[in-house]
Amino acid sequence: MSENRDIQNIEIEREQQFLCIVSCLLSFGTNYENNVKSIVELSHRLLGTACVTYSRYEKGTLRTVAAKRDCSLSASHECANSICDKLEDDLSEDSFPIQPAAECTKQCLVHRIRCEHETKAVLCLCHGGEGGPVWGGNTLLGMLISACQAEERRYDSYLALQDSEERFKAICESCCV
Repeated sequence: MSENRDIQNIEIEREQQFLCIVSCLLSFGTNYENNVKSIVELSHRLLGTACVTYSRYEKGTLRTVAAKRDCSLSASHECANSICDKLEDDLSEDSFPIQPAAECTKQCLVHRIRCEHETKAVLCLCHGGEGGPVWGGNTLLGMLISACQAEERRYDSYLALQDSEERFKAICESCCV
């Protein structure tokens, strides 16, 4: 009898997690950074992490777009060099652990966000407590990563459209009427 209740509780919890993800996705607007912040906040809450950092990979460096950290952890995320080294190897896996700074006790797992076989960003999940990380299962994490990929595609399309509009404006301004 208690096993049935446990299974029901697990199913109810999963359903609530999926509803949180759907609600987050439906709340997306046109602002890239706000959308990424929503994904980071949700990842922090649902996956039980001490730190979630979302960084865009631009010209060989990482630019933090959004981060959510527990107060007990340092405000700086010192894993950037280790991450960039892995990202330069395009054949490396999409998810890989990294060793943070020596004084750091966090366990970190990095997820590469790829679009069209190109690394666009990374989602770094760190667990700072005892007992090991709670990653929330492959399905939940997979849904969050898919949301990140979709947002990166949308943002790339936005940037391409912005460039096209600037070129069109320059052509129109240079024409004699």
